[in-house]
Amino acid sequence: MTEVIYTERLIIRPMLLSYYDNWIGSQNNRFPSQYKHDDGFKDISTHNFEWFKEYIEECSFLASEDKIRVFGIFDKESSTYLGLIDVITLSRANVDWAEIG
Repeated sequence: MTEVIYTERLIIRPMLLSYYDNWIGSQNNRFPSQYKHDDGFKDISTHNFEWFKEYIEECSFLASEDKIRVFGIFDKESSTYLGLIDVITLSRANVDWAEIG
């Protein structure tokens, strides 16, 4: 099942291998840190296509194990990758309990 959420300005969807060019482009065009929680520019020289493929495979595996789901956040108008959010399963006992962030 593919979960896609559409808002007025965003599309939130599971990360896929086909998003590599969009993802790497946004990472290479990061601005310097502007806020205390903003990491700003990062050295991603080791984050090549093979690294991204392994990352996506790990995300898919963890989703199949009901441990975590990783979603990319994209601008609806330009399809630009803006960031990601993950949903982590904390418990499936008597309640569904997750951490979003």
